[in-house]
Amino acid sequence: MENKWILVADGERAKILVKDGKSLLHVHPTYHADEVEIEKNKAIHKPGRISSKFRSYQPVYSPHVHWHEFKKESFVKKIAKIINEAYTKFTKLVVIAPPQVLGELRKKLNEHVLPKITLEIPKDLTKHPIEEIKGYI
Repeated sequence: MENKWILVADGERAKILVKDGKSLLHVHPTYHADEVEIEKNKAIHKPGRISSKFRSYQPVYSPHVHWHEFKKESFVKKIAKIINEAYTKFTKLVVIAPPQVLGELRKKLNEHVLPKITLEIPKDLTKHPIEEIKGYI
C-alpha cells in the first residue's frame, strides 16, 4: 500500500502531512522553532580568549554569532531527524521548502529517506492552507 508523506517546511515551521486518498491529513502537529528543543552548541556560548605572551591578562571577547541562522539550521536538523526516524512509516516523500532549506534538508536526510523523495518543490508554503498545498502536489 502506498503511503505518501508531504513535508512542508521553512526555517521556523514545519508540517508533516499524509496523503489519504484525495485529502491531506496531519501526521504530526505543526512544528515551530520556538517549541522544538534545539540542541545548543556549547562552543558558541563559551566566551573566547586572546592569549598574548606580552600581557599578563587574557581579555574575553564574544564570538560573532548569527542567532537567526543558527536557530534555522538547528530546526532543520531537528526536522530531518524526525523524518529519518520515521522512514519506515512512508513509501514516498514530497518535500516543499524554500531552496536554501531544501538544500540543508537534503544534506541531513539519511540514505533510507533520499530514495523515497519523489518530488521537491522549492517554495515556502508553510503559511498556506492545506487545500492550497494540495494543488501543488
